[in-house]
Order: sequence, then C-alpha cells, then structure tokens
Amino acid sequence: MLTGYDGMEIVIQETTLTNEDGSFAFQNLENIAGRVYQAGVIVDGMQHTSEVVHNPELDSSGNFELSIEIKKTSTDSSVLYAERMHVFFDFLAEDVIQIVEMYVIQNPSDAIVVPKDNSTPILSFKLPADAQNLQFEQGLLGQDYLPLEDGFGVMSSFGANSSIQLLYAYELPYSKSLDLELFLPLPVNASIFMLPSNQIKFSSEQLAFSGERDIQGMQIQTYSGEAMQAESSINVNLTGKIKQSTQMAQEGNTYSIAIGAAGLVLALGVAFYSLRKRKINNLEDEEISDF
Repeated sequence: MLTGYDGMEIVIQETTLTNEDGSFAFQNLENIAGRVYQAGVIVDGMQHTSEVVHNPELDSSGNFELSIEIKKTSTDSSVLYAERMHVFFDFLAEDVIQIVEMYVIQNPSDAIVVPKDNSTPILSFKLPADAQNLQFEQGLLGQDYLPLEDGFGVMSSFGANSSIQLLYAYELPYSKSLDLELFLPLPVNASIFMLPSNQIKFSSEQLAFSGERDIQGMQIQTYSGEAMQAESSINVNLTGKIKQSTQMAQEGNTYSIAIGAAGLVLALGVAFYSLRKRKINNLEDEEISDF
C-alpha cells in the first residue's frame, strides 16, 4: 500500500501486489511539491512500513525508490517496559469512583513483539475483583484485548523500537474508603498518581507526595513513585466522603497535565474527558429509555 499526504490529509491510497523478487511499483503518481509518501506491506498478517519520504528525488526516468525493511517477530515480552505509568482518580457519584490508568510502553528491541497464539496475550493486566465498565481509549475487548478471568490481555503487537500508549478506565464502588492494589505486568520506570484536592485523603507507603497543581482552575494533588519490577504491585488507600462529583471534565473543555521536572505535557485529560463523556452519554440514554 502506498499512502500520500498533503499536510495531515490523506490524498492518495493505492495498493498493489509484490513481484517474485519482492519489488513493487506504483505508476502515474503526481509529483506535487510538499506531498509526503509512505509505503507499507503486510507479511504473514503483520504490517511493515517504509520511512516517510518528503519531496522524493526522481531519477532520470521519473522514478524514486522507497524501501521497506521487513522486521523480524518475537514472542519475548520480557523486553517490554513502561517508561511511565499514570493513574487518575475521579468520582462519578458519591459511591462510584472511576480509575484511569495509562502506560507508556517501550519496545527497545529490533523485533516486533507478537502473541504466542490467539489465546495467549502479550501482556496480562489484572483488575480489582469488583471492577465494572471497562473502557479503552483505543481498541476493542475481544479483538485487541482478550477478556481474562481477573482482567484483560493485550493481543495487539508492539512495533520494533517503538513506544505505545495504553490507556483504559474502570469503575469501582466506593463507601468512605477504598484499599486498592494495582498489579504491574511489566517493569515501570516511574509512576504518578493524581486526584482532586480537598476531597479525599490519599496514602501509600510506596508513593511520595509531589505537590499540588492548578489545572484550569482545579487543584490536583499528585504522588510519585520510583521504579518497580514486573509482577510487583502498588498499594494505595483512599478515605473520605464525597458530597458531589468533582466535575473534573466539563463539556467543551479538554485538559493536559504537566508532569515531571522537564515539564512533560501529557494529554491524559483529553482521553479522560472522552471516557467521562461516554459514561455521561450512556447514563443519559438509560434515563431516556426509562420513559
């Protein structure tokens, strides 16, 4: 497949078959200044892509070469690690807490990490026993994620030398206090936990208070953790009574959270807002169906 972009817009997308020697050709393409091209090929169900070419240089025949490196695959998931782990708490109601978890997962190897088979996930994430309404920022349960008895497994491959963001959310019942154990299926270099200030008391022997931040006029308390090994866990405790929803996401607004001394901007608020909005829409649909 050959894809052409003008800016961020896809303006051309063509497919062809490779020749016996592995070569391929796309004919009669327009030579437009600023157009960007990228080629891709599927081998054994795995997609491999070329480098992105800006303003390709044509030879005397009006052709240009665009090579695709076919990466090897591996089922060794031990090479994967999370550069960062982020956890955000929000109260949808006085007795319902939503927990948003995000992992920035790195594959530093030269191989694409794939599942061993259709029933063995690459990574397995445990959820609390009473977790409900599991949602993903991207992908579908039963397709990209495999339902497990105690959580879910990741079935999508991890590209060679790549970084992937995995974000999901779930809900738990809450009654004045909550003891929560988060299991880590892979090594985590650093973690940060976030929740609204002046609402709930948060404590953990593994996390240190790292200050409060004002985000769009809202006070957020943050806690940070050091590197953790795979198959370890982080234990936290929340206590206190919520009198009303924290309203961390409001219609028409998106939020970003500044994390780390380097001022790294994480677009967690955008995804959080999307998950929260989806929940609100579902509740509205249920209320309409009751009439």
